[in-house]
Amino acid sequence: MKSTRLLPTIPWIIFGFIEPILILNVTFTILLSPASYASAQTDPKLTLHYPLLSPGAYGAVLQLANTCAMVVGLNVLLIQVADSRRAVQGYLILTSGTDIGHLMATAAGMGNDYLWDVSRWDYMAWVNIVGSLLFLGVRLATVMGAFGAIGCEERRKVEARQRKTN
Repeated sequence: MKSTRLLPTIPWIIFGFIEPILILNVTFTILLSPASYASAQTDPKLTLHYPLLSPGAYGAVLQLANTCAMVVGLNVLLIQVADSRRAVQGYLILTSGTDIGHLMATAAGMGNDYLWDVSRWDYMAWVNIVGSLLFLGVRLATVMGAFGAIGCEERRKVEARQRKTN
């Protein structure tokens, strides 16, 4: 597979390396302890009352691990391999929507009391909320050209190769 680089450097590092590594970490965390992962998604006060997962919840959490693994594959395919500016830009726009969905799902799982009491947030709350906001911000900034145009890096490489051959 030929590797292309259509994103400017900062988004390429964030979406081509950091994000897939974080998502793989989530995948393995879920697989190692589905109940712990699920209980970490809500107010710690509530998890004392619900330490076990129902069979349906257990299956749903494992399905999430599968979805995370699929997202890593799509990420690598579209960020590292795709040679279409439109495909990469479409992926960033689509995943911006999923960032918003992740924020909404996280807020629903946390509940209003825990969500708005930032002083009580644990590590998982910070990662879910702030991490999603940061990824969303960088995605939108990338699509809007704040780091440079998508596709410029590859064009520069092609032009440099052409200059060397002439």
